[in-house]
Amino acid sequence: MAELNKKDKQDIEESVNNAQPQDVSPDDTENALAVVNDDYLKRNRSVGLEEVTPDDLPTPTLSLIQNNSTLTDEENKPYPRGEFFYKGNSKSYKEVTCTLLSFTKRDLPDFSNREELVKNYIFLGVLEDEGFKPFKLFLKRTGIGAAKQFLGAVAASNLPMFALKVVLTAEYIQGELGNYYKIKFTVKGKREDTSEILQLEKMARQYGPLIKEEPQEEAEVIQGDVQDPPPPGEKGADDIPF
Repeated sequence: MAELNKKDKQDIEESVNNAQPQDVSPDDTENALAVVNDDYLKRNRSVGLEEVTPDDLPTPTLSLIQNNSTLTDEENKPYPRGEFFYKGNSKSYKEVTCTLLSFTKRDLPDFSNREELVKNYIFLGVLEDEGFKPFKLFLKRTGIGAAKQFLGAVAASNLPMFALKVVLTAEYIQGELGNYYKIKFTVKGKREDTSEILQLEKMARQYGPLIKEEPQEEAEVIQGDVQDPPPPGEKGADDIPF
């Protein structure tokens, strides 16, 4: 390539020094800003996350809020006792309509004594009112009793757990050792929508094994241990046959 002469170099330097920013009309600016709005950001929320799958994400917990809970909302107000707190959206629900997809059990550190291991029953489910968003539910001690009764009802139904619509509520227990809320499972019958059943079966097969693999350090920090041991007349976890 031929070397630039002195005049060519001067012409280039002059054009660079005299260059001005490209004029942009106000209309063009408004149109550009209109594109980068909330809808635009929502449409592109998965950019850069194409390889992320559900097993790369932690599953939010669903927990029963007890009297001794210190959980507060954004305004520092305590959440209602006896309601269910969903960590996925920081909302509480008086009752939860859901489908339980998978179950496992594991010995985990106790909330009040981290050196002690206690048996936990762990369910993976989806919230019906939140578009089948997933949750993990940890139960121990008297909560295990309620879980065993539910599992017995599932076995007696001769239906897969993912085909049953379940409502979770809380029962207030008053005893000599303290007052607390106990979880209650109510089976509302078999689902009739074929597309929903097929979707839930797929989720159960695909994501059910995850509760056996995920770290479980978040177990039941807002359920508390008021019910340990159970009040007189209240059956403990090992007293309920399955």
